[in-house]
Amino acid sequence: MQKEPSDYAANKERALRTELEKAVRSKGKGEKGEVRARIDLGEYLKSNKRNKEAIEEYEAALVVDSVENKVVLHILDQLVTLHAQEGNHDYAMKYIDQYDKTSSSDEEVHLREYTVGWSLLELYRLDENEELIKMAKERVVRSMDILKNKRKEVEQSLYKETIKQRERSLTTHLAEIHGILKEEKEAEECIKSALILCKRSEVSKFEVLNVKYAFEWSNRVEVAQKLVKLARRSESRLIEALFLLAKAHFEKESMENGIEDLYEIYHHSSSHGTAGNIEELEKLAVFAYKVRAVKKRLIECEKEKDVEGQYRCEDQLGDLFTYADEENILNKERASIHYDEAYKLAPTREGKKSTLSSLAVTAWTNHEYQEAIRFYEEKMKEEEDAGEDITETEVEIFKTKVAVDLFATCPKMVEEAERLAVIPGNQFVDDIYNCLAEKFEEKGRVSDWKKYKNLADEFTKRKKPICGKDSDKKEKENPAVKFCDDGKILALFEQESVEFHLRRIEDNQKKEENKSMSTPRSVKKAEEARNRGKRARSGINKYEDSNTHNVKRRSRRGVELSKDNEDEGQREKEGMEEEERGRSMSTGAGLISQEEENSQNDMMVPHDSMAEQPKHQAKVEEEHEAIAAPASTEVVQPPSIKTGRNGIAEKVTRETESLRAPVVTQGKGGQVAKDTKKVKEEEPIDISDDEEDNTPVKRYQVVATNDSNADSIFVRVKVFMGNSKKEEEETYMTMCPIDTLVEDLINIKGKLQKLAGGRECMWSYDNNILQAISIRVVASLTNVQPFQLSCRVMD
Repeated sequence: MQKEPSDYAANKERALRTELEKAVRSKGKGEKGEVRARIDLGEYLKSNKRNKEAIEEYEAALVVDSVENKVVLHILDQLVTLHAQEGNHDYAMKYIDQYDKTSSSDEEVHLREYTVGWSLLELYRLDENEELIKMAKERVVRSMDILKNKRKEVEQSLYKETIKQRERSLTTHLAEIHGILKEEKEAEECIKSALILCKRSEVSKFEVLNVKYAFEWSNRVEVAQKLVKLARRSESRLIEALFLLAKAHFEKESMENGIEDLYEIYHHSSSHGTAGNIEELEKLAVFAYKVRAVKKRLIECEKEKDVEGQYRCEDQLGDLFTYADEENILNKERASIHYDEAYKLAPTREGKKSTLSSLAVTAWTNHEYQEAIRFYEEKMKEEEDAGEDITETEVEIFKTKVAVDLFATCPKMVEEAERLAVIPGNQFVDDIYNCLAEKFEEKGRVSDWKKYKNLADEFTKRKKPICGKDSDKKEKENPAVKFCDDGKILALFEQESVEFHLRRIEDNQKKEENKSMSTPRSVKKAEEARNRGKRARSGINKYEDSNTHNVKRRSRRGVELSKDNEDEGQREKEGMEEEERGRSMSTGAGLISQEEENSQNDMMVPHDSMAEQPKHQAKVEEEHEAIAAPASTEVVQPPSIKTGRNGIAEKVTRETESLRAPVVTQGKGGQVAKDTKKVKEEEPIDISDDEEDNTPVKRYQVVATNDSNADSIFVRVKVFMGNSKKEEEETYMTMCPIDTLVEDLINIKGKLQKLAGGRECMWSYDNNILQAISIRVVASLTNVQPFQLSCRVMD
């Protein structure tokens, strides 16, 4: 969900435009001058991703008379960068030429080469033109040489950047260029140098390793795991790193590990993800579940020795990997591997032809054009042996050769096109002429482009529907596994994600139980004695706040309160003596080590790193029936899930009881709690302090602190029982189940929202049951003070 522009942003833009109008009216004699005003407005628009508007302001500033050379260089720097980001190749190159003519001193040349090198690299990412990457390499190397030889001069010219930061950026750019050019040794040396220049900066190391992840020869799983560790302090970077880790696992076809990474992303995206995160997560989840289902079917076919079934499974896996990601992030080599296996297993000639077409398309996607032509030629040979028409395959070969300029001259290309166009019954003449028109347009030959474009349009108008030649399509219409709707797959994914985190919580519980069972008996006795002392002292004050609150009680209860205080003081004294005896027992025996005490305290510290959590093997046997079913059987639909904001599941229906062990409910922001089998109706938890009751009281201290995101605050809830905060927090955590705490927080949600200015509260809990509950309050708050809530414990 996109944020609305804040009042501050609107006021700032209004002020900048007002300043510009004043400067234009005064013809440069204004407070800043027209050029300065346009640059300020352009920088603001650029920072808000409004690149097209920013370009207009910078271009207007460039044509103003009497502009200093230093300012002109800055404007050209911005224009080259913005046009590169927008993918405007021609305009970027135009301003690069102008940049070359304007800059003269070493510092100016360094800045120019740095900016131009980066911009050419940006253009290559969009266009993948080898000439661009070679030009980018020359510029970056030249900029690096000037930096090394004229270090002091360059350092003085830098703005808001140190010389080491500039050197690291250049080294990282150079590493990326070496990686694209497949220069392994040089690329790895640049990565090592860049990491040394990063020193202790985790953000800089994250950027450098992100470049290394893209290298073809890298072990992407290992690199992505390092990225996850570096991203502990930033939710946005953590989500990005987990996406990379999931894709690395999918490239290795380690589907279960990749799906567990998606569970982690789902958990974090519930409160920190953007719409883009959710969309990418859903696409990968559908892909992973389909692959998992087909691989399960493949194993069954291998056991049954069903060759045709194996062929269909391999062919379907090839299709899934080919079309899994439009940006070619997933490894298309996996698709080629599966298609090769399918070709070997193909039981019929039609199957072989269909697979050869798929191999050619995959080779084209991987820019392996000679391989694509080879596969088309093999397919044409199969068609000739069967006495079939080869025209369509010949046209595909022609289009491939034209795309990669394999014809020596244009006349030869036109000659081959005319030969194919006059073949009797050729229904693909429009494809041939359109292909020629595009090539001539690329070469700038307008008359030839118009000629062949008109011929293509004429043939399209009188083109008849193609009959026959649909054998390849028939092969594809009968896949090994027929999938249910993507929405049902996503519903199942959301449910499994919740169960995954519940299993993790249960495993952490068992570890703590095993740890306590393995403790020596003498240590247990000492701990019990200490806890008795704590519980005795916890009865001193049954209410939330301290002196001011008790004065009100004292005024109502009069003499009775003084007597109660004497009794409570006696109980406190006895409790402290009991606790002291327990401590002396543990100290005398010498059985409680400092590490054990530290580990007990550590139980209260939330751990945000997902990389350190243990992975669990997901239970997928039943789910496959819900995702994929053979054509002859009825598809088992997964349980319906009511989806809420950002696609997060709000409720899992009772239909899942037959497939799932626990029934799970989930609220906004990912807060999860188990439903017990017998649910008692509970009264609302009373928050008021006026009624007199002897029931034990929980105290919730809700501390709000600024998060890395300027538009939100992070709220941490700590739970106490009694006076002593730390000790009673530990006591509570050993006494009360997580369900009770979650239900209490739900009941006081209205109170929290009121204190947060009526803003939305997004609920979540940490992975360990013994850790604190976290609440995220979405707000633009600055001076947020800690506040406390109290409520009675219900029986």
